[in-house]
Amino acid sequence: MRGRPDRLFLLTGAAQGFTWAAGLPVVVWWVVELQLPPLRLALLGTALVLTILVAEAPTGVLADLYGRKPSVVASFAVMGAAIGLMASSPAFASMMVWQAVWAVGWTMQSGAATAWVTDELLAGSGPRAADSSAGDAGQPDSSETGDGAPGAARLDQLIVRQAIWRAIGLMIGLGVAAGVGAWSLRGAMVVAGALGLAFAAYLAVTMTETAFIRDTRIGASAGGAWREALTIWRQGAALALRRRTLLAVVSAAAITGFAGEAIERLEVLRLVELGLPDYTGGEAVLLFGVVWFVMAALSIPVMIWLRRRLGRRDASRDARLLARLLIVAGAGALALAVSPIFAVALAGWTVLDVAGETTYPLAEAMANREASSGVRATVISFLGQAEALGQVLGGVTLGLVAQFVSLPVALATAAGLLAVAAIPVAVVGRAQPASAR
Repeated sequence: MRGRPDRLFLLTGAAQGFTWAAGLPVVVWWVVELQLPPLRLALLGTALVLTILVAEAPTGVLADLYGRKPSVVASFAVMGAAIGLMASSPAFASMMVWQAVWAVGWTMQSGAATAWVTDELLAGSGPRAADSSAGDAGQPDSSETGDGAPGAARLDQLIVRQAIWRAIGLMIGLGVAAGVGAWSLRGAMVVAGALGLAFAAYLAVTMTETAFIRDTRIGASAGGAWREALTIWRQGAALALRRRTLLAVVSAAAITGFAGEAIERLEVLRLVELGLPDYTGGEAVLLFGVVWFVMAALSIPVMIWLRRRLGRRDASRDARLLARLLIVAGAGALALAVSPIFAVALAGWTVLDVAGETTYPLAEAMANREASSGVRATVISFLGQAEALGQVLGGVTLGLVAQFVSLPVALATAAGLLAVAAIPVAVVGRAQPASAR
């Protein structure tokens, strides 16, 4: 993989999916074996997203400051260690801690991997310095974001291809998680953690970084580094506020996060409530492994279609498409919330998952084309930070609704919020000319 950043970027997507598959034995362990109530499930989610909220921007800035490779390598090492060590104790406080550690690991690569591959590919055959002047950092390079630019179109499609590989990695990981989880749920978590550490070691050897050049204005002192980090963050924030498409995507991410956190923590509990047979943990992990496998498989043709569509480089149509996907996801969430029939609720969950998974690479591609090299990881990390802010607020709020009102009411509220999230990007899509961003 050395010398082929595009291929290694796709492989990181597959590793992300494999890592996500570890969530299967974790969720079944929480819901079926430990039988955690809705509020505790929501609190576990809050520990995750609150950490993401706090860590997302700093880790993105540090990646822009010191290099993206160290950040990505450390990410998989931290996530692997956290998921393996979570299995060490069923104590609620321990699980909260390892959720937070895993979240730090996730933020270390959430913007850095895309920023790394973008600069490596756009650099061509030689090293390329990141934008180093404050005056240039707020403006996207014309070579990076110009409509119809072959490099920019290729990068949009590469981001979606990574999502396809992520789905494939998820499917492989689900097979491993279900197979090992049928024997031991906690054993499956340990295996996933060990594989995460092994992938971090592989990246340390194969990942190269030739296009990143550290800004020479950064002094040796810690104070100088932190001042530069704050400057990068401010430049990224100014860019996000100035460009309408970027502001709309970030706003939609925040609202989606508010709704999505409750859905992610309560969807399995909802199916259990509708009459899931009295399965053991091993039997339940096999059932949900099959369900998640089917969802991942269904998402692949949708991603392939999205990849072809992004080649048209029409920002206005992309914004309207993102709005439609959010509405479809909301419809699926509503079916999960209100249907008394297990099969219909399961179908709604599937629609929600496929549409929801498609929105992320589309939003990331839209954000990536808006950002300049010097603040790219920071700008992309704003998506994760906005989503995390919504998740912190929504997780506890809707968790309390589920605990003290009802689970269907909490999920139905979340479904409505997904439709609300479509409004800012729909407005931008209608207001912009076809070629504008």
